[in-house]
Amino acid sequence: AAFTVSTLGGKFSYLPGALNGSLVIHAFTNKSGFLESLWSSESSLTSLVDGLPDSTQVLFLSLDDSAVSDVLWMREQLQRVAMRRRKEVLAQLHFSPVPVFALGNWIPSVFYYWGCVGHNCGLSQAVFTCDGCKRPIVIK
Repeated sequence: AAFTVSTLGGKFSYLPGALNGSLVIHAFTNKSGFLESLWSSESSLTSLVDGLPDSTQVLFLSLDDSAVSDVLWMREQLQRVAMRRRKEVLAQLHFSPVPVFALGNWIPSVFYYWGCVGHNCGLSQAVFTCDGCKRPIVIK
């Protein structure tokens, strides 16, 4: 289904069949040590910048209340790499400061339906408990 979202660069609209390629939607959460590591890795960012097909658009979202700062940080990470390697890729990257839960279209339903549950979700990387602790200590 078609949708339009606000982005840092204006509006991004998707119409089924209108793109001559793919749309990838990526949602970041600052609760994931894996995603923070991925987004901080020069080699991961370089792989995206160098390997993204010209026919592919990417919409970057955040699952958290910190969506504005999250997407500003993601954009900064990719701009830094793209300016040294392939700056034309920046036209294919779209960053929405609206958190997934507030989008008001079908995207939140898909993310919540496909939500990761259990082991290897990249969220609670280590949980420590002790007899004298009132709560477990979670470290990403």
